[in-house]
Amino acid sequence: MPLTVAQVLAGTTKDQTLRYLLNELESLGFVTTSWQEGSIQRNVLETCAKSITSVTNLFGNFVRAVYTEPSGEWLDFIGVIRFGVSRLPAIETVRQVTFTSAATAPNHNIAPGSIVAANGIRYLTTNTVNVFLGTGLTVDIEVKAEFGGTDGNLPSSTALSLQTAYNGVTVAFNGDPTTEGTDTETDDRYWHRCQLAWAALTYSSGLRAYEFWALTAASSVDRVKAINNYPTTNAVRVVLDPGTAAEIALVDAYVADKHPPNDSVTVSAAATYNQSVVYSPTVPKGTTVAAMNAAMQDALDAMPIGGVIPAGAVVGKLLPERLAKVILCTFGGTSAGLTTPASEVILGATDVVQGSFTCTPEYF
Repeated sequence: MPLTVAQVLAGTTKDQTLRYLLNELESLGFVTTSWQEGSIQRNVLETCAKSITSVTNLFGNFVRAVYTEPSGEWLDFIGVIRFGVSRLPAIETVRQVTFTSAATAPNHNIAPGSIVAANGIRYLTTNTVNVFLGTGLTVDIEVKAEFGGTDGNLPSSTALSLQTAYNGVTVAFNGDPTTEGTDTETDDRYWHRCQLAWAALTYSSGLRAYEFWALTAASSVDRVKAINNYPTTNAVRVVLDPGTAAEIALVDAYVADKHPPNDSVTVSAAATYNQSVVYSPTVPKGTTVAAMNAAMQDALDAMPIGGVIPAGAVVGKLLPERLAKVILCTFGGTSAGLTTPASEVILGATDVVQGSFTCTPEYF
């Protein structure tokens, strides 16, 4: 049964397939109009129609999963086969834990792989030999979260406990993580990185290659922008958001042996541009101010570093109509009531926008 691509994606029903089979049989001289519901011939054809429909729809789902809307494992398949890029896995949190022995406690050897836990998250000591903890002493030991992900980035004040108790020994986090845990790369980020990968195939690397390298080196980076001849000729500035010291170090080291030798590369964090947003939207009852403010900030976070460059413009901008669309399209509002910003806001090349929101809603 020949099908167009559109038909494959749309799928078929059992009745459509049955009609096709009957038409084929009629073209061969069979009298199909005399077959009554429940007859052997009719039942056989309906069974065949169900089987063919199932296979056709299965193939349509395959085509959709691989070529039109790839996600999950299908996107992994496309990324590796077509782009040579693997999805970045989750990274385990690494941090220091202080073991403290009471003055009356006996000496202890803290065994490799000892487990401390907090809020359902388990951390394993990474030492490969026993660590001696004498009476009334403290020792800092490195631990790693049992599984990758941001769940291991607990506040340093979170209470800890030992899964296997040592008599008289207490444990506590010693500061923030030395390595932040990250979640498995999302589909959107992974697909964006796949598309950037082509730019890294030539020796004369373009700006998109720098962005690909930065996103590959630091999985916790949300946005990246490479700027040419900034601030001087032959200088390349790689701007990261959020751009922590650890992320900058990772990207700097990763890019160091990949970029053309004539490029002078600097990696830095994006600058925060604080923007007041004042609006009085008309929205359906039940729409909360918190939800609207969060959606507004999401829209700001979705902008590229440096803002959107409209057609014909040379500088990036914050466009008020994009904020208005959040209310009109996301929440079904009849009016965004946006008074600030009232016009386009010119942003610096390294700016990301943090909004402060004043919302006075009217409901219908």
